[in-house]
Amino acid sequence: NLKDVQTGSNAEKIGTFFHSGIDSLSIEQKGIEPLKAFFDKIESIRNTDDILSVGAFFQTYQISPFFYLFSEQDSKNSASVIAQCFQAGIGLPERDYYFNPDESTKKIREKYLIHLTKMFELLKDEPSVAEKNAETVMKMETQLAKASFTNVENQDPQKTYNKVTIDGLSKLAPDIDWHLYFTQVGYPGLSEVNIYQPGFMKELSNMMKTVPIDDWKTFLRWKLINNTAAYLSNDFANQNFDFYYRT
Repeated sequence: NLKDVQTGSNAEKIGTFFHSGIDSLSIEQKGIEPLKAFFDKIESIRNTDDILSVGAFFQTYQISPFFYLFSEQDSKNSASVIAQCFQAGIGLPERDYYFNPDESTKKIREKYLIHLTKMFELLKDEPSVAEKNAETVMKMETQLAKASFTNVENQDPQKTYNKVTIDGLSKLAPDIDWHLYFTQVGYPGLSEVNIYQPGFMKELSNMMKTVPIDDWKTFLRWKLINNTAAYLSNDFANQNFDFYYRT
C-alpha cells in the first residue's frame, strides 16, 4: 500500500512504478498520450542535427533508433571499460530476414509490411499515408540491414574490434556530429569508443545526407512506437504481440 511508505522513498518509487504497470484502465484511457513529448520532438525536426538530437534523446530512454550505446571492457585491455557501439535500426530480428529469397522469409517480409502499415494506422495516419510510411521504413531498414554484419561476422572478435578516438569516428562517419551526439547522450568527455560494425556506421552517416528529413521523421515515429507498443493500450500491444510473437 503506497499510503504506508515514506514519501520520496525508494519503496514509494517502486510501488508507483508497479501500480503504473497494472493500472490497465489508465493505460487504456491514456493511449499514446504519455509519448506526446517524444512525438513533438520528432515533429520539430528540421535538419540532420535535429535528427541526431532526437536520436540522442531517445537513447537516454533506452530507445536505440540508430545503434546501441553501452559500456563494456575493452577486449584487448581488461583493465579498461570503454564505450561500445553496436548496429541497430532494423525491426526484423537480423539482417538476413531482409534478403533471404526462400518463400517463408518472403512471407515474413510481406507480413512485416502489413504490420508496419497497421501500426501507422493506429497512429491515426490515413490508410494510404500509413502504407507509404510502411514502405519508407522498409526501404530504410533494408538499406541499414545491407550495411549490417551477419550473425557470423558479429561473433568474430577481430572484425568487431575497431577502437577509435572520437576524431577517428568523425573521419569514419563524417556526417554525424559525434561530439554533439555524445554530449547530448550525457557523455561529453568520451575519448574513445569501439565500433563493432564500421561499415554500418559509414552507411548510417551517408544516409544522414541522402535520406530526406521527412523520411527520417517517419522512421523515428516507427522506432518510438515499436519500442513502446508493449506498454501502451491494447490496440498497440495486441498488434505488436500478433506480429512479433505469433507471426
